[in-house]
Amino acid sequence: MSKKKNQIHVQETSPFLQAMVEATRQKFGDEGGVTYMGSEINELVVGIPLPALSLMYLFDSDVFPLGKTVGFAGAPQSQKSALLFELIRWFQGLSGYGKVVECEGNKVSPTLLSSIIGAEGFKQVMIDPCRTIDEARKRIVHTLDFLKKNDPEKKIPFILGLDSATGSTDDETVDKMLGDDDYGGRSYPITALYYTNLLKVLSAEMAGWPFSFVFTNHLKEKPSDMPGLPAKKHMPGGAALMFHSSYVFWLTRIGKEQRMTRMVNGEAVSCPVETRKLLLECFKTSLGTDGRQITVDFSWWYEGENQVSMFDWSAATARMLYGMQDKESAELKQFRGIKMIRGGLEDMLDISVNNQLFTSKKLGLTKLTDHDFGEAVHADAKLMEQLISFMHIKRHPILASIADKAKALTEKVEKAALPAGPDPVSATSDEPMEV
Repeated sequence: MSKKKNQIHVQETSPFLQAMVEATRQKFGDEGGVTYMGSEINELVVGIPLPALSLMYLFDSDVFPLGKTVGFAGAPQSQKSALLFELIRWFQGLSGYGKVVECEGNKVSPTLLSSIIGAEGFKQVMIDPCRTIDEARKRIVHTLDFLKKNDPEKKIPFILGLDSATGSTDDETVDKMLGDDDYGGRSYPITALYYTNLLKVLSAEMAGWPFSFVFTNHLKEKPSDMPGLPAKKHMPGGAALMFHSSYVFWLTRIGKEQRMTRMVNGEAVSCPVETRKLLLECFKTSLGTDGRQITVDFSWWYEGENQVSMFDWSAATARMLYGMQDKESAELKQFRGIKMIRGGLEDMLDISVNNQLFTSKKLGLTKLTDHDFGEAVHADAKLMEQLISFMHIKRHPILASIADKAKALTEKVEKAALPAGPDPVSATSDEPMEV
């Protein structure tokens, strides 16, 4: 890719700053990066709106960042690819596009992909199967070149997914790195060196453009350096994958798949929805607070011969709020009687849960499922503003070309209808609810 001309953005016009800029140009020339000053730094973080409060809390931001690298790592069957497809659905809902560069043996599931992004989205998504990560690199670079040439005004949001980062390299590259005399026979970790070189270039090339680079990876564990401490989580591919990423998330399965039942005319009737619970933890972020986590349901069912799959971010919002309120109440027990302790979550929501049904007298909501309760919270614009401010979620600019289309993300797949009968009972209802 051709180098950009050095662009100097000056917020102040004092003689001192002007002299500094001129001295920098004379010493280093016009070739190089871009210098930003003052409030313009905030403009480097722009994104598309996140569709749920639970995701805003997890990201500690109200947007999914553009011009950044985001990584998801998890064990097999932790829905890493499904989550990547869900991100593509967000972009397509805002007139954006998505592409998946796959280098794990052409394992992309058309059924899973179409069940998440829908029939129309499935016609437009691009899948690029590659044999090695070296070939994937060429496809990624070619894609970014094409985007820059065909979207010079930076209006089209685009997500480029690598599934996954744990691929194989060309034999020629391996032989060169391990056996060439120019390298002294040093046995560098091939994949780590590959991503060190690739990501530092991609990070610079994407800055300021409405592109997001998202990769999936395997989640590993290694013994702690200190005896007695739990094992450390990590992912293969070297430190560059985490160093150059704005966000890195761990995905962990919780329990087993769960099929709902409902009592109808005195008999237990199996419902069509199967659910897998996942724990999402923000391991690292350069834009907010790490260590945040939420639980989300990944559900699927059949409508005729077509499978429908969805991440239930509304249910995740309900459980997140209940968990935060419960934790807050426990921490403030020692301050009972002190009248200055005010303004907590309970003052806004007063959530109670009975048989996994949510009630809030302050909101006028009674015996709702976690999904319906979360939907009601998201539909209350005033309450959402209060909660975003209460959680100190960072606000960032939204890509100008999609600002008027932001409501498209709220159009979610409706959950499968349940048979008529009393309140639903989980197949594992004797266990405490995950929050």
